[in-house]
Order: sequence, then C-alpha cells, then structure tokens
Amino acid sequence: MSSITLIHADRSGERVTDRMAPGAPARTRLPLPIAALLGWIGAALGIYAIDLGAQGPFAGLPRALLGLVKIALIFGAGWAYAKGVRGASTDLVLSTGLAWLVFSIGADVVTGIRSTAGAYQLLGDPLAPLRIRDLTMLAWLAGPALFTRRGFGDQRIEETPRQR
Repeated sequence: MSSITLIHADRSGERVTDRMAPGAPARTRLPLPIAALLGWIGAALGIYAIDLGAQGPFAGLPRALLGLVKIALIFGAGWAYAKGVRGASTDLVLSTGLAWLVFSIGADVVTGIRSTAGAYQLLGDPLAPLRIRDLTMLAWLAGPALFTRRGFGDQRIEETPRQR
C-alpha cells in the first residue's frame, strides 16, 4: 500500500500525508484525448440545439444574444473538461483548446459543403453584431484552459512508499 503526499508550492517544505483508506474505490479518469473529444462533442451538440431552438420557439431573439449563449455554453464545456482532467499540464490543456477550434472549423466547413446555405453554427454567425464570431472562436480556444488550476497554489500529488 502506498500513501499520497501533497506538496503545497506556496509553503515550502510542508507536507501533508494522507493514507488511502482500505477498500476505497479508486477514481478513474478518462484519457486526455478522449476527454477532449467528448467535451467538444458535448459543446457542439449544445450549440446545434441552440440553433434549432433559434429556428423554432426562440426565433425572435437577437443574434448577439444567441452568440453570447453559445459562448457561455462553450465555457461551461471547458469548465466540465477542466474538472475532469484536473492536474493536466498547461500545454496539454492549451492544445485541447486548439483542437476544439480546429474541430469546430472542420465541422463548419463540412456542414457548409453539404448544405446550400452557409453553415456557421459552431464558429458564430458572421452577421451578428459586436464581433461575436471572433469571441466565439476565442472561446473555443481558451475555454478548456480558462478553468485549469496550475501555477500559483499548485499542488503536486506524489506516491511514496509506505514508511514502516
């Protein structure tokens, strides 16, 4: 059996040791690429649902408001992703944001090719005021990294052999 040692970066030398309870279920985490893909799929499906609602019961809402709701949904998916991959390096989380942006561009290109009208569901409507499209693209890029907890107050988890 091993113990987990938490090292607080802001308090040098102070260690807090916590022994794992026998029989406690181990928390399993998804691999980062799968978590990133599932996070993007969740956000994309939410945005498609918002667009379906904009054509139906919410047809009278302004485009800027719909764009801001999409941005909030992307940030919500980024929060859920960051919660699921706690402890991932900043480089991996930033590359996830880049992957989300590339996936969104690719999906909009594919849907634009297959439809007669331009498809801008994931990247934002180019006719929306206030440069919402630029903010949407920035949200895809920064959404996963915005909620990570690295740097100041960072905690490393190390497994050490049990001391007898």
